[in-house]
Amino acid sequence: MATEQQIPKLAGALVEHQDAFLSLPTEDAQWIIQNTRAAIVLFVGAVKARTKAVVQNILSVFKSVTIEATAEKKTTDCFTDKKRYYYCDPNFDNLLPEIQEAQPAGEITAHRLAREAKFVEMVQGLLGTTETDLAVLSRLAIQTGHVFTLPQIEALIERQETGEDMGLRLDSWANFFLVLNKNGSVSVVGMGWYGGGWSVFLNPLGRNEVWNVGCRFFSHNKTLGL
Repeated sequence: MATEQQIPKLAGALVEHQDAFLSLPTEDAQWIIQNTRAAIVLFVGAVKARTKAVVQNILSVFKSVTIEATAEKKTTDCFTDKKRYYYCDPNFDNLLPEIQEAQPAGEITAHRLAREAKFVEMVQGLLGTTETDLAVLSRLAIQTGHVFTLPQIEALIERQETGEDMGLRLDSWANFFLVLNKNGSVSVVGMGWYGGGWSVFLNPLGRNEVWNVGCRFFSHNKTLGL
């Protein structure tokens, strides 16, 4: 929501740029004068919807599922089952926090890519923004609760292997999850079924690679009980 400090600045900016109203037909200008509050509501709605096309063009919902609560776990203890994991990126231990914090149960969504996209575009689509600054995108992803922990990803894999459809691709296409780095930024876990087991990689958010529409991108919906 706009703050009390921002509102007078918004009003002042409208006055400063009032010449933009000159393009309004006379009858529309009169309607605004007589229905100012309704006009402001329309204006606010248009501003809020200005990036919706980004979301629609990048991501489409494939499946939403409920995930269970996960306990605190050391990062070095994640993805260590050699019978399940064919490869685990060593950068998990170097770049992620030492401890993966406990998480409550919640609901997540697997998204299809509606077109080929980079990680930045996926996050822009998820958040409904055209922001390109990696630090800002990381902060927004964290604030909106879309970051996963490694135990949550492990739990998804384990449930998928028992026969539940958790939305994961099992045919060499990648599945992507946002995770928290120890420096407070965000990276992207990419994992897929390769060579008879799961391979799990850590990618920088700003990686300049375009990913195929066959890949899936996961996000959080809500925390149960809140």
